[in-house]
Amino acid sequence: MALRYFSNIVAVTALNGGVDASTTTWTVDDGSTYPAVPFTARCEDEVVLVTVKSGTLDVTWTVTRGFGDTIGATHADGLTVDHVVTGEDFRQLYVDNGAAGTPSIAAALVADSCSAFSV
Repeated sequence: MALRYFSNIVAVTALNGGVDASTTTWTVDDGSTYPAVPFTARCEDEVVLVTVKSGTLDVTWTVTRGFGDTIGATHADGLTVDHVVTGEDFRQLYVDNGAAGTPSIAAALVADSCSAFSV
């Protein structure tokens, strides 16, 4: 898994224009608190991997839809988009630490049912 970035600042924005279930270019109102790419974001029940980000206000993102076993869906203009950590992030942390033979607190957090939560 490639390195993903996270922010210590609560990163929440809104879609600026709706998207259908396969649109890979999203425009959001404000991306100033989001980390460098790549990072994960959630709109409703879908998680996306943001791979390209341009601008800080009325930001355009290139996204991989249905990330982390979620399903690409239609999202209406104005819906909340927030920065999230996914279950995959914890699984990878566990694998990386387990491969080195070092126990990790992440082991207690790993669960197949963990999909995403806000950071």
